Amino acid sequence: MTRFPVIDIHHGGSIQGEIDALNRLINEFVIPPVPAVDDTSGTKVVPVRGPLSSQADLVTYRDMVTVVRDRIRDAINHGKSLRQIQASNPIQGYDSRFGAQTRTTAQRPRTRPDGPQCA
Repeated sequence: MTRFPVIDIHHGGSIQGEIDALNRLINEFVIPPVPAVDDTSGTKVVPVRGPLSSQADLVTYRDMVTVVRDRIRDAINHGKSLRQIQASNPIQGYDSRFGAQTRTTAQRPRTRPDGPQCA
């Protein structure tokens, strides 16, 4: 969980689907870090790529995806164009942590937060 998600919209993926999956992991599969006396780290998350992560890392990642989705959705709802949204830098505050080894927003597929592609 060291970079922004890659969502395969061509096979039914969406930002909301990503958030739903993260919420399911957090709420159903992650064991809280208490009451274990000798290990207070809780469930370890083993991502396909990247370092071993904790429950807190998973929550932080889910929150980042949700905030970026909300920023983009708000801009769309206010009639902003793709260029205006890109110029507003909706990943601001997260790009240093999650933006390593990713494409620029201009190189990313043009999609809406709810899944369908933008015109």
